[in-house]
Amino acid sequence: MKKIRNIAFALLTLSACTPQVDKQNVQLLNGLWTITEINGGLADHDSIPLEIDLNIEQNTFAGNAGCNTISGSLETDTNKVNYITFAITDVSKMKCDNMTNEANLLNILPNIVSFRIDTIDNVTTVSFANDGGNELLRLNYLKGREATEWSINGRWIIKSVNGISTEGTEAGTELVFDLGNNMFSGKLGCNSFSGLMLFSDDHISFSDIDLTEMACDDKSMNIEENLLTVLGYICQWTVQNGELILYDTLEKNIIVLIRD
Repeated sequence: MKKIRNIAFALLTLSACTPQVDKQNVQLLNGLWTITEINGGLADHDSIPLEIDLNIEQNTFAGNAGCNTISGSLETDTNKVNYITFAITDVSKMKCDNMTNEANLLNILPNIVSFRIDTIDNVTTVSFANDGGNELLRLNYLKGREATEWSINGRWIIKSVNGISTEGTEAGTELVFDLGNNMFSGKLGCNSFSGLMLFSDDHISFSDIDLTEMACDDKSMNIEENLLTVLGYICQWTVQNGELILYDTLEKNIIVLIRD
């Protein structure tokens, strides 16, 4: 009997010393997060924050990986403790000077299988780990899901200017944001253009515009002239229902764009 009691005591001690993982509500991951650590190293960035938007309701994620924007699908399972996986479906194709963070992030995301949410000094953090329990990624909660820098960086198609559709122009219309270098470029319907931009959470403006000097059909040239005029008034931006809207303070000059 003494031997049996010792075995029982040993099993009880082992059970008491084994860490217990509390099941957490995956819905708490909803929102916008700043990437602070990747594979144990600090996720440094220059001008564009490394951010990721987790949409648990739609099982999707999107964000900025340091140079390019990324997006994909999420899988969660409430029958498993703190289970989550990431599947990357799209990565933009810009080139930057330093893409180390991006390479590391793209490499570890497919290996994540679990999450852990902590609150320290009123800052909410979440860590993601692989099936061996090794932490691969750490994020700080930023805010609810809304437009930020990563969400407009890259290529957009200009849908309309002051309510007039740009469809059918000779060369097409597009606007490409390079927020890392405070530059923009694109097509106005006939000619290509580029220049400098100022950008913040709600402000945007364009300057030093260079323009090629080709001639096209009347419709393309009229849309191009209108776009150039309106660009000079633009000072604010927002994202609504997937459309990027550029406008002046009186909302009399408006450019609407859709993601390419």
